[in-house]
Amino acid sequence: TVVYLNIPKIDPETEKYTEYCELQEAPYEIVDRLKEDYEFISGDDLSEDDNGETFDIKTPIVTLKYPEKWKDKADIAITDDSVTIMRNGQEVIKLSFSGDEGYLLGEYNGTPVRITTYSGDDRELAAMRDDGDIMLDHLMRDPAFKRANQPVSE
Repeated sequence: TVVYLNIPKIDPETEKYTEYCELQEAPYEIVDRLKEDYEFISGDDLSEDDNGETFDIKTPIVTLKYPEKWKDKADIAITDDSVTIMRNGQEVIKLSFSGDEGYLLGEYNGTPVRITTYSGDDRELAAMRDDGDIMLDHLMRDPAFKRANQPVSE
């Protein structure tokens, strides 16, 4: 599970400026309690070297974008019908372009795209898996990609 906080700036000229500032502290308290109660990993802990850049993973079907911070840690296995992201031989994410393995995301130029994610108790593996959302975000913004809940053929 990934939790994002989007806390906007408050105009100091706003009538309820002080009240709004107090309200903005509540999400931070929630995150602090999550860190205490669970093995919750703060993005600040994992993103210190993250500059928002990605590297390309070129497959026969689509070029994917994955966070640059994992480039030297991820092992990428590409076949004609899948791409698997691993670390030290342990699978993290697999995108399949044929068959019925995994969850159907949609189609890329008429080719089905399915995802399988793998669990692991390692914090870094979990962070790599969570950063798969960045890869999926780039994929889903590509005009050649049609989500599974949308018409996939025209």
